[in-house]
Amino acid sequence: MRAMDVACINFDGFRRPSCYGLGIVDDIFGRGFGLVIAYVLPGLVVLSGVAPVLPAVDSWLAAPSAGDPGVGRFLYLALSALGAGLVVSCVRWLIVDTVHECSGLNRPKLDDAKLADAREAYELLIEIHYRYYQFYSNTLVALPLSYISLRFGGPLARFQFPWPELAFLFLGSVLFMGSRDALRKYYSRAHSLLGSVAQQEVCIPMTNGGHHEESGGASSPRKEVVPAVTAPKSQSPVQPHSPQQQVSKTSGKP
Repeated sequence: MRAMDVACINFDGFRRPSCYGLGIVDDIFGRGFGLVIAYVLPGLVVLSGVAPVLPAVDSWLAAPSAGDPGVGRFLYLALSALGAGLVVSCVRWLIVDTVHECSGLNRPKLDDAKLADAREAYELLIEIHYRYYQFYSNTLVALPLSYISLRFGGPLARFQFPWPELAFLFLGSVLFMGSRDALRKYYSRAHSLLGSVAQQEVCIPMTNGGHHEESGGASSPRKEVVPAVTAPKSQSPVQPHSPQQQVSKTSGKP
């Protein structure tokens, strides 16, 4: 059974109707599509915001001329967008992930020991849910920086208050709700796939979405329990008979 089929099966054994067509993204775009929407696109939002104050970035975003195909500018733009997206993702881990955690959207304690048997299905859940969460939340973090630059030094400066602010608040609210929905689906389906562990003492959150358990969990080695050996009960020593008792026994008299 393919990983797509494993992830799209309901609890009753039937395929989810909403999962038809998801194989197009998995087969054609692959992991590259998820990485682009998770890091490169939010990085482009940041670069478009700083372009009015940085002429070099503005030249990268400009359309290529007839004599210059723009290969070098495209390379600079791609690497800069990727780097900016990674920085934005770290800020997202610090702010947005904390807000979701404090507001009740807790990460389940997944049983990592089952990853060996369900690796493909788990990677598919990352691509169809967690990558979209990264896009929504990373864009939410990159949006204020781009808005400030475009509002006070860019094309948004000609618009009167409060229309740009209302548009910014609306877009930010939509991105926040979308990130929460995508993260909830990722947690729910990952828990259905891997299950949870009985005990988990320490869990360290990581910026890339994975979490490492220091101790506890199903993957930790079990301690062998040695039954305690009890010493046999000592018998009470036999008391020697007195001379009078020996005489009474031989004579038959008390």
